[in-house]
Amino acid sequence: MTSAGVIATVCAVLLRPGAAGLVALNRFAVNGAVTKLSVGRSGSTLPTFSEHTYLGGEHLTYR
Repeated sequence: MTSAGVIATVCAVLLRPGAAGLVALNRFAVNGAVTKLSVGRSGSTLPTFSEHTYLGGEHLTYR
C-alpha cells in the first residue's frame, strides 16, 4: 500500500493527461484505495481508480 499521491502520479505518467489531469487524479485519490491499471497493445486504461468501498464509513477519513 502506498500514498494516494504516488498512485495518482503513476496513473498520470501512464495515461499522460497532463498537469491538470494529474491534479484531478490526485484530488480524488484515497489513501488505502484499490487502483487497477491495464497496459496493453492499445494503451493504458484504469479499470479501477481509488475504489474504497471495502473500507466502510467508519474507517474512511478525508484530507
